Amino acid sequence: MPIAASLSMKATKFTRVSFCMLAALCFLLLAACPRLTAQTANAGVVLGTVTDASGAVVPGVGVDLTNTATGITTHQTTNGKGQYLFPQVAPANYVLTFKADRFRTVTLQNVTVEVNKSFTGNVQMQVGEVNQTVEVRSTAQAELQTTDAQVGDVVSGEELEHLPTLQRSAIELRQLQPVTTPGNFDSGGTVAGARSDENTLTLDGIDISDSIVGGQGITEGQPASIENVQEFRTGVTNSNVTFGRAPGGQTTLVSRSGSNAFHGDAYWYTQNSAFNANTWDNNRSGIPEPELKDNRGGVSIGGPIIKDKTFFFANYEIHRFPQDVDFTDIVPTPSLKAGILQFPDATGTVRQYNLATSTACGAAGGQPCDPRGLGVSPTVQALWNLLPTGHNTSAGDGLNTIGYSGVASEPTKNDDVSFRLDHNFTSRLHFFGRYFYDRYLQPLNQLDIENGDDKAVGSAPSRNDGAYAGLDYQISPNMTDGFRFAWIRSRADELGQSALASATALNLAGTQSSVSNLLVGLQPSTTFLAVPIDNSEGNSRTQLLNGTTKEFVDNLFWTKGTHTITAGGDIHLLPFLLAHTDHNIATTSPVALIDNSGATGTITIPASTTPPACGGAVTTNCLLPADVAEWDSLYVGALGIVN
Repeated sequence: MPIAASLSMKATKFTRVSFCMLAALCFLLLAACPRLTAQTANAGVVLGTVTDASGAVVPGVGVDLTNTATGITTHQTTNGKGQYLFPQVAPANYVLTFKADRFRTVTLQNVTVEVNKSFTGNVQMQVGEVNQTVEVRSTAQAELQTTDAQVGDVVSGEELEHLPTLQRSAIELRQLQPVTTPGNFDSGGTVAGARSDENTLTLDGIDISDSIVGGQGITEGQPASIENVQEFRTGVTNSNVTFGRAPGGQTTLVSRSGSNAFHGDAYWYTQNSAFNANTWDNNRSGIPEPELKDNRGGVSIGGPIIKDKTFFFANYEIHRFPQDVDFTDIVPTPSLKAGILQFPDATGTVRQYNLATSTACGAAGGQPCDPRGLGVSPTVQALWNLLPTGHNTSAGDGLNTIGYSGVASEPTKNDDVSFRLDHNFTSRLHFFGRYFYDRYLQPLNQLDIENGDDKAVGSAPSRNDGAYAGLDYQISPNMTDGFRFAWIRSRADELGQSALASATALNLAGTQSSVSNLLVGLQPSTTFLAVPIDNSEGNSRTQLLNGTTKEFVDNLFWTKGTHTITAGGDIHLLPFLLAHTDHNIATTSPVALIDNSGATGTITIPASTTPPACGGAVTTNCLLPADVAEWDSLYVGALGIVN
C-alpha cells in the first residue's frame, strides 16, 4: 500500500500598526497634574522642578545630565514653571548639574535611572556665585513614580549576577515580580491573571515576543543571558500607552553597553551528576545512572573605541548539555513474538492460543483462531525480533507485553554571539547598533531501540540572527525623538525520521512499502504493535518554520507648557513560512489500529476468531470481558491484518 504523506504549506504576512497619539493627547489634556509623560520600552525619564530658597520656581536654569560611565552629557533648560524633563534616558548612573546666574551651582550625585521608570530630582538653589557648588547626594530609596501608575519592579545588573537562575537566563527572574505565577524558565508563567502567551517582551525597544504563538518566551534566538542583560522591568498591571500589543506582563530588557573603562570577564558554570545516586527504578532494572553534565561558559568585553564618544560591548556564550533521558517502552514477550497469545480465563488459569494451530475460538470453542492456519505474519515477526528483550515487569500485561526501560543520549548544544556599538555624533544625536547570532542544536524525542541500541534519531536545529539600530535625537530643547529598527531572522526546524526512512533503516525482507505500512503512525508504547523506531506523529514528522521580522518604532516627546505630549508608532512586519509533513499516516490506516479502548476503525473481528466470552457456566478456555479489546489489538497486530 503506498504512503500518502500530507504536506501542509502556509505562508502568512501580517502587519500591525498601533498609534498612541490620540489617546495620549486626550489623556494629557484631561489630566490635572502639572506634568505627565510615559516611559518607553527601552529607557527611563528624569524630571523635576527647580525652586529658590523662598519656594518660588526658577525658569531658565541650565540642567546637564551626565552619564558617569561614558561622560556623555545632555542639556535641558527649565521652563517658565521651573520644570525640566529628560524623556529618553538610557538606564545608568548619572550626575545632574544645575547652573543659573546669581545662583550657586548645584550637583545632584548618584542619580540612578532604571528602565521604564522615572526619577524625580527636585532641587532648591541658593543665591550666590555660579562658581560656588552645592553638592547633594541622592540616597538609595524607593523612587515614587509620578509619571504613570504602572506596577512592577526593576531587576538590576547586580541582582542579575547574584540571584540563582537554573538556565542563566534573565527571563527566569520575571516570576519574582508580584502577582506572577511560575512557568517554564523562559515564559515566566502568568502575570496578573493573563495567560503566558499574552506576555510581551521588548529588548532595547524592539518587540521580541514569539511572533506566532505569543510572548511565552524569546523564541527568536535573542541572547538574554545574565551576562548580556543590563537590567529589566516587568510591568504587571496598569501599563501605559507605550505597551499596547497584549494585556499580560510587559517585560522590558536593556542590553549591556560599553563605557569609558575597559571591563571584561570569563565565566564557567557547571552542574554534574557524578555524585548523584541512581534512581530505585533504574537500579531494579539494571539501568545505569543517566549522565547529566550541564556546562555553560563565556567571555565578555566592553570599553571605549573613542573616549566619551564611541563604545562597544561583546559577548560569546556556549552551553553544552550531554544529558541522558530515561524512557520505558512496551515490547512483545517471547511468546507473543512466536505468535502465541496468553490470557487468563475466569478460573485464573493462563490459557495459551497459538494463532497458527489453536482451535479454541468461536462462540462455543472448537474453531480455528486463524482460519488460514498461518499464524503470526513473517514481516511482523521479523519486526518484533528487532526489539530488545523486556525486563520491566511493572509495565505491560506481563503475559503478552512487558516493559523495556533504558536511557538514551539527547545532548544539546547552544552558542550565542552578540555585539553592541554606541556612538554619539553630537551631544544631541546618539546612535546604537546591535547584532546577534544564536545556534541551538538538539535531537528530537524520537527513539530507536533496535536490538537494545538505544539512541535518539532526528534533529531539531534552530539558527537565528538579527540586527538592531536606533537613533535618539534632541530636535530642540523641548522636543526629542527616538527611532528604532530591527531585522530578525528565525529558522527553527524539526527533522524527524519518517516511516519510510525507518523501514529502510530496519532493512527487513519484503517490499519497502509493505514494511513501512506497519510502521506508519504507530507508537511503541501501545500494546497492539511495537516498533523499534518511534514513528508517532509528533516525533517523526518534519517541520520547517522560517520567518524574517522587520520592525519600525518611533516615539516623539514634545514638552508644551506644563505638559509633555507623547506620540508614537510601531510598524511590525511578521512574514513567516510554515511547512510540515502534517500526518505520518496513509490515506487509510494501513494496519487495523485497534487501541486499548476497543476502537476498531474499519476492521471488525468476528466472534468466530475470538475465544468464547467468560460468563455463566463458561469459566474455562474463555476470554474475560476486560481482555477483549487487548485480544483484538494483539490479534490484528500479530497477523498483520491490513484494512
